[in-house]
Amino acid sequence: MPLLPSPLIIPPATQPNGHLQTIIPNLRRKVLGVDFVRTRIDTWDNDFLDIDWLKGGYKKIAVITHGLAGNSRAEYVKGIAKVLHGKGYDIAAWNMRGCSGEPNKLLHSFHGGKTDDLHFIIEHLSNFYDYEEVVLVGISMGGNITLKYVGEYADKLPALVKKAFAASVPVDMLGCSLHLIKGWNLIYSRRYLNQYKDMLRLKEKMFPGKFNFKHAYEAADLHQFVDRVTVPMFHFGTIEHYLETQSALKYLDKISIPTLLVNADNDPFLTDTCFPKEHAALSEHFYLEIVHNGGHVGFEEKETVEVNWLEKRILSWFNGF
Repeated sequence: MPLLPSPLIIPPATQPNGHLQTIIPNLRRKVLGVDFVRTRIDTWDNDFLDIDWLKGGYKKIAVITHGLAGNSRAEYVKGIAKVLHGKGYDIAAWNMRGCSGEPNKLLHSFHGGKTDDLHFIIEHLSNFYDYEEVVLVGISMGGNITLKYVGEYADKLPALVKKAFAASVPVDMLGCSLHLIKGWNLIYSRRYLNQYKDMLRLKEKMFPGKFNFKHAYEAADLHQFVDRVTVPMFHFGTIEHYLETQSALKYLDKISIPTLLVNADNDPFLTDTCFPKEHAALSEHFYLEIVHNGGHVGFEEKETVEVNWLEKRILSWFNGF
């Protein structure tokens, strides 16, 4: 029964609730000494993926998947990379299409359940490098992709992939999408909406007249924007079909390697359905840890300490339990 005991994080006094435990680390955190080297790989569909590397000649590598509207240079990615690299892991922090600072070549870019790019990167590692072990880390939307991937590809998962870790994950994307446009959560969804519109404006310059860009820009909120952009670009039919079929929740029962989901009980992004206790209780491989405090990708114990609780937990999961 891999439903693990719930640890308690004592947050800084300046972070008394889930919103502040989310916002303050996002605004103030700086991770120094991470000097990524970027390479680009061409994809099967005439596009590209940018990967940021930390290499030390190690036999183990961690593949890190960033979150919604993020990229491989996000502070939480650098924090995870720094801790794991310091303990004997090479790092491949990849950027979803269109997120690396340069628009990708195609009209469409990424979505919350697009696992084929992650699989392509892992196959690239298998074919061109001599690693003995691959571990996966996914944060927020990147966690949904990671969890969905290890479930969806369970029967064809490369043998090198040994363990997976995901945190702050909206495993029920439909519920979270509606939740994110209500109340105080509008603070976050408006920020994401503006970022997505900026990315779409770059695409409009590349593909003038090839999409109803005006209709997308007029979206009133993030949920409506996804309905007007992601759904038609990827031919999902309806937003409900997209969010339900691409949620990791549908794939947790198929997971066949040790996989840990860590969600904070006060994460403002998540609904009750994002704490899948029943799935963990019935699984041999999918573990769930519900943390008291942490917010969304926060998990700070002291603002003056560089390594946070989450990074220590990732390391302990991969190096033992």
